[in-house]
Amino acid sequence: MCGLFGFIKLGVSALGPEDVAKGCAALNVLAHRGPDHAGHAVVGNVFLGHRRLSILDPSPAGHQPLATSDGSVALTANGEIYNFRELRAELAPTEWRSSTDSEVALHGYAQLGIERLAERMDGMYALVIHDRRRNEVILLRDRAGIKPLYFGCLGHFFLWASELKALQAFLPPADLVLDETALYDFLVHRYVPAPKSIYRGIAKLGQAGLVTVSTLSGATSERRYWTLPAPSESRITVHEAKERLRALLFDSVKAQLVSDVPLGVFLSGGMDSSIVLALTSRLLDHAQTFAIGFEEPDLDERPFAREVAARFGAEHRERVARGDDIDDPLAFLEQHYDEPFADTSALPTYHLSRFAREHVTVALSGDGGDELFGGYHRYDRFLWLHRFQGPLSGLKGTLRLPIRRPPRSLLQRIGNTLARFGQFDACALYSAVNANPLPHELAHYREQLGIARDYDPFWNFRAHMRSDLSGRKALQYVDFHTWLPDCMLTKVDRASMAASLEVRVPFLSRSVIEFAFSLPEDLIYLGGRRKGLLKAAFSEDLPARTLVRPKKGFGAPVSHWRTTGDGPETLQELIACRRYPEHLGLVRASTAAE
Repeated sequence: MCGLFGFIKLGVSALGPEDVAKGCAALNVLAHRGPDHAGHAVVGNVFLGHRRLSILDPSPAGHQPLATSDGSVALTANGEIYNFRELRAELAPTEWRSSTDSEVALHGYAQLGIERLAERMDGMYALVIHDRRRNEVILLRDRAGIKPLYFGCLGHFFLWASELKALQAFLPPADLVLDETALYDFLVHRYVPAPKSIYRGIAKLGQAGLVTVSTLSGATSERRYWTLPAPSESRITVHEAKERLRALLFDSVKAQLVSDVPLGVFLSGGMDSSIVLALTSRLLDHAQTFAIGFEEPDLDERPFAREVAARFGAEHRERVARGDDIDDPLAFLEQHYDEPFADTSALPTYHLSRFAREHVTVALSGDGGDELFGGYHRYDRFLWLHRFQGPLSGLKGTLRLPIRRPPRSLLQRIGNTLARFGQFDACALYSAVNANPLPHELAHYREQLGIARDYDPFWNFRAHMRSDLSGRKALQYVDFHTWLPDCMLTKVDRASMAASLEVRVPFLSRSVIEFAFSLPEDLIYLGGRRKGLLKAAFSEDLPARTLVRPKKGFGAPVSHWRTTGDGPETLQELIACRRYPEHLGLVRASTAAE
């Protein structure tokens, strides 16, 4: 894993020493993403910067930026290209200087062009390519949106970076203008949905995003180079589906075990991470596993992880995360996420990553299994509530009970349910099912931020709601394009890179993604069960209780963050009021908490 930063200075033919010095300073803000080497190249008015975490070919031959022998093409890369060996074998003979996947991407672009390279690559990556022949810079992101890339054109600069903090370090504060709609979106969703960032003029490159920018004029074009395929109309048997799924996940794990540095597996004892370990144990003699637990028994999954690790003969390590391990959790989120982010599982993810980094440089995780194979209870809750919205809406109007958090009586709990779920808009209902506040609950924030009354805070859901998909599959499609990249994968990327650890996700290889979304709903939910097909495919590999025990989240015990009385009530309100009191016109959350 690595850190990228660079820029084009428009209207000049060459960068001055001051530009280069500022670029190097901004690049070094990303040292946690690449502690092993810092490199940059200046070609005309283009600055390409790279911080390296050495995974493949740790020698200096793998340092970046990389360039072709004639200097016509240069590249910086973050992430891993899993099929790089196959790609390398397909390319015309060339003078290889390293055994890295990034050099394969460099020569792949030089020989095939961006269209064919993007089609052929599988992995988690953000690439920046400078083509002097065409006077272009190209930005490219992986299909699932695992690796981040921000970009924008502000003042005389077109810039990009793996994290916002590098852009914050480079740009004058006056150029970083808050996008009030993005802050409002955060209050609704607990994250800033892509393509927005918290700043106007700076965007997140979307899943399978490809941006081309002219180094002469700054003119840009953006498009997706891949979309999820339509569900297949041909039927396969249950046996065929199970065997195909097992083979695809095995191949994905095998490809992601390629590493020149120590590697391990995150293990919660849940089904997804246990499957990753089961497949890893077929390929490695002694897998290393890592688990994090809590002092609170209801949140602690270490006994389950221990059982799975023992089954596969793994070298297992575990540690307890305590509430006081991080002095100021909100400051931690501000420091590592740069823009507002309110997923409390970022904290245990960081604890786990920091713990694993004491022993390995790469870890495999089970992320993505719920989105691909239907692991969330909320899908069923949404469908049930959607069916009864009419009666709920009528009762809500009759009772006229205000929402009160936390509810103070049984009647109030009933009133909260009626008030929240008596919605006719599917996107608003799905947001409520995700425990997000609804617009009328945030009316005072909308007024403070100057958000138009007709602004749609569910635009990100609406863009991916497909009427041609069946109920739960439709929600999986929404989650794949919103929750997964903007919250889940963002959380893991920042938390793991804060510890300089690369995390790989075998469930999110292209072949597994496309296979999962090609299947009809009755196969995914085989036997009417969440993750029915996944459970059936690996029923003989895993301990029985791993397959049947209720799903647990990875949230931290953070009830003590909350405020009482007239202060902010949700975590996202607490974060927003702490970071932007002048925009919300409210007292700082830290004061309210006192």
